[in-house]
Amino acid sequence: MFDKEEFVKLLRSTRREGVEELLDWLEGTDFYQAPASAHNHDAFTGGLVYHSLKAYNIVLKLREEHLAIRPDLEEYWPLNSLILCVLLHDVCKIGLYRQKDDGKFTRVRRSFGRLHGRLSVQWIEEHGLSLSYEEKHAIRWHMGLYTQDFEVDEWPSDAKEAMTHPLSWLVHRADLLSCK
Repeated sequence: MFDKEEFVKLLRSTRREGVEELLDWLEGTDFYQAPASAHNHDAFTGGLVYHSLKAYNIVLKLREEHLAIRPDLEEYWPLNSLILCVLLHDVCKIGLYRQKDDGKFTRVRRSFGRLHGRLSVQWIEEHGLSLSYEEKHAIRWHMGLYTQDFEVDEWPSDAKEAMTHPLSWLVHRADLLSCK
């Protein structure tokens, strides 16, 4: 599985403490086989890893383009943070879909529980990988204002903060562009 190998190699390249523990956990889940969605983008076996790697390739191009205009943003976009945020933003989709007899996917859980970005951050940290404040924000808000995961005490201050932070903004943009 080429995509899985590339995904694992990139995560290991961060040399972040806890990466091996997280990879061990991912191995015991359907992460590498799961679709990215039931019927929208990358709705096929392995689509989740494919989507994550596609978003990573996009984030590298966006980073390069924007640094040519704004070199001062480089400090906000360390490669290790981009790898972690973009490759792991959708781990909340583990166990979310099952394949029907007709080959199409359906959602198993009606809700994400703690929902999308929050659940990804929670699971990443529960399985050994500590994230910086900025990385947590970038993963939590990777859907930008399109998320349905609002808490009363977050809106609008947290959303505004997240979408104006360069890391959150770049991760959101890469995810959005990789969906179609």
